[in-house]
Amino acid sequence: MLSFIDKGNGSVVVFIHGYCEWKGYWQSAIDVFSSKYRCIVPDLPGHGESVSIANVSIEAMAEQVQHILVSANINKVTLVGHSLGGYVCLAFAERYPEMVTGLCLFHSTAYADSEEKKQQRNKTIAYLKENGTEAFIRPFVPPLFYPANRENCKAAIDKLIEEGLKTKPEVIADTAAAMRDRPDRTHVLTEAKYPVLFIIGKNDASVKPEDSLAQSNLPKESYVLLLGDTAHQGLFEKEKETLDMIGYFLSITNKKALL
Repeated sequence: MLSFIDKGNGSVVVFIHGYCEWKGYWQSAIDVFSSKYRCIVPDLPGHGESVSIANVSIEAMAEQVQHILVSANINKVTLVGHSLGGYVCLAFAERYPEMVTGLCLFHSTAYADSEEKKQQRNKTIAYLKENGTEAFIRPFVPPLFYPANRENCKAAIDKLIEEGLKTKPEVIADTAAAMRDRPDRTHVLTEAKYPVLFIIGKNDASVKPEDSLAQSNLPKESYVLLLGDTAHQGLFEKEKETLDMIGYFLSITNKKALL
């Protein structure tokens, strides 16, 4: 089973981290929201304190999250996923829609990888096999932040690098392959019977803001936070705005969960 934080009481919110991240990524959110909600925050397979799994896929990661919830007798959740975490949330919502009271795609997308993106993933996999974790992580993390934010976010950048260095190269490579091979899940948004929140970095080079804005038209009920001067790390680049919006969204999904 995955390693996870279980803190707080009330309606359940599941926070899922991104690529080469770990459950501590969400510490500020846990600090804010565990006073009102029950926060379940896993380490994905091979990340943080979770052991790796065979046959890595986005769907398998979603199954691992579901095992946590079953073991805790939880049957209703709001999902918040950053980047890779959003892909896992979408796979979970596809398989267990009756469990979902809300979905937040945080710098994430329901689109499958483009051919260009798939080639980038293949290059990453080959690079990792040749050079290992450190050579990949150190140059990978800083560009996830908008250039003007990097000095103010130095502590966060250093921590992301520190934690990323703990991830085995084969885990990073297998996870890249899982992201490469995931299918389009825009139908999950179209069919959603729950609210969907899109948190978008206006300067995000990893997830195109125009794609996220287009997807925000798919759900019956959607909310959008478009962050200026922000790349792929809004939780650190625009912490207050991000947490305020998530808090507003949770207040909406909590009311629906109690109906």
